[in-house]
Amino acid sequence: MTCKSGLIRPMRSLRSAVQSLLAIGILLAFFGCAAHMAMEQPEKKNLRVLEPGTSRAIVVAEFGPPHMTVEEYDGKLDQFQIKEGYTRQLKISRAVFHITADLFTYGLWEPFGILFEKWATGKDMTLQVHYDVHERVRTFELVSGEKTVLAKSRENATPTVAEPFLPWSVSTVLMPQPIPTYPKRLAVLLPQHGSTASLVSSGLDLTLAYLRTFHPSMTIVEREGLESVTHELFLQHTGKVHDDTTTRIGGWIGADTLLMVGIEQVATDRPQSLAERGGEVTHAVEIRMTQVETGLLLFRQTAVATIRVPAPTPDRAWPEEILDTAQRRSLRIAYTYVLAALAASFGDNPLGLVPDLTTRSSGIQLLGLLHGSPGHYAGLKQGDLILEANGKPYVSVTQRLALPVTLLVERDGVKKDIRVFPSE
Repeated sequence: MTCKSGLIRPMRSLRSAVQSLLAIGILLAFFGCAAHMAMEQPEKKNLRVLEPGTSRAIVVAEFGPPHMTVEEYDGKLDQFQIKEGYTRQLKISRAVFHITADLFTYGLWEPFGILFEKWATGKDMTLQVHYDVHERVRTFELVSGEKTVLAKSRENATPTVAEPFLPWSVSTVLMPQPIPTYPKRLAVLLPQHGSTASLVSSGLDLTLAYLRTFHPSMTIVEREGLESVTHELFLQHTGKVHDDTTTRIGGWIGADTLLMVGIEQVATDRPQSLAERGGEVTHAVEIRMTQVETGLLLFRQTAVATIRVPAPTPDRAWPEEILDTAQRRSLRIAYTYVLAALAASFGDNPLGLVPDLTTRSSGIQLLGLLHGSPGHYAGLKQGDLILEANGKPYVSVTQRLALPVTLLVERDGVKKDIRVFPSE
């Protein structure tokens, strides 16, 4: 028994020593992990890049690729998913603290430091940034995971570039006759030339979505499948398609109706001349809708919009942003008019309104009216704000109205009732 007891005690001591060495080894292996984790925590984001007028490229460089991007009529929206983050000074201070605590506790602090750094990774936040048509910051809002607004744009923020008054005019766009038959499979052919087509595409998509709410049986052929057809058929930059090819195209893509969009920049002064002396920017947009089997032209409308750029002061020239605004605005006005006429041909714009979708107000602001429409004959005018229809709020162009209807209209700050009757 004496020999066994003498043998057991050294074995126990050896086991304890091995366990101690193993524990020390584990602690040494993880020594400095908490400090490393502290230095790897997300950086605090620089919200100063969200000042109005900042380029979108600078915002993306600071916050990384956006989680979601939405094209809007008057610009673009980016949504970012980010962490709250810490300043570099704070991260260094935390790393020094972890190392000091490890030294004083012979590494015993390390597990607690690791747990702390795993917990203190910063709050999840959502950042929404609205840009103008030049992809420069207009407004932003930073929201925490609890939907608490942490920061937002200053209410009195002003853009960095002062925009001159840009008067505009548009050709007469008539109220169309209703189409005799509605499409079942509608294929849309849109010219592929960069941001110009992108602007028209966003408005066209919104209009088609609006039409489908009232004509759910209508199917839109996916545009991705039309790229090769579009490339072949659109001549130069006008988007014109020969009428005798309509049936052949419809057979290729399985559509019974083709909607063709043409975009043309007309008689626009050269950029240098516009910047130095002012001038005019003009866009023409044409939409044609043709029945494939019969070749019957169901709808055709063209709008020509002109923006007048005034001459700058003698000692300066207009910056590129002003010229870009004039280009985009003339295109937007032209396609808004033809899309309003397209909706009217389906019977879904009975008043012949041309809404200004770039404004945000408690009603429908009018960019203009289709000539010969019930709204035109009733005396509605450009700039009118329609607040109510038959005593109920009128907040969206998707609200269907049956004529006659009484509208509450605000004009030059004065509210008045206007009665609109069907056209004879």
